[in-house]
This record gives sequence, structure tokens and C-alpha cells, in this order.
Amino acid sequence: YNDYCFLTERKGIWAGVFEDCLRQNGIPYLTENTIGAGLAARIGTAAGSVRFYVRYGYYHRAMALEEELFSAGEQMDEEDAE
Repeated sequence: YNDYCFLTERKGIWAGVFEDCLRQNGIPYLTENTIGAGLAARIGTAAGSVRFYVRYGYYHRAMALEEELFSAGEQMDEEDAE
């Protein structure tokens, strides 16, 4: 119940937005950058992704927040494409 499990991977600014959302909703999480610190210092963190892990007991709540947050953004992207 308290073990961390993989939830999602987000890039660039969306990683920061999602991290803020988890924090505001009191969901314990861990993050892992997909590129090392040395490479991130040279090319910037926007080039990599962030993996999010949440405690199993919060998994379904965190997944619902992710779907709510990013489904609106995907709809906006589709409207922009038309």
C-alpha cells in the first residue's frame, strides 16, 4: 500500500505542471529524470522527461488527476490543429 509505483512520464513544462498538481492535492510522489544531471546542465532540462512514481494507495487518485489535467490540453491541441 505504501510502495511507490510508476504513474506517468511527462516532458518539459508539463512535468512541472503535473508536479505542482500532485503537491497541491497532497499526493506523495517521487520523480526521476530520464537524462543525467551532467547532460541536463549542458542542454537544459526541457530536453528530457520526468518519470512520476506515486504511492500505491494514491495511484487511482493521481491517475484521475492526470487524466483531468491533460485531457483538456489534448482537446485544445486537437482544436488548434483544425
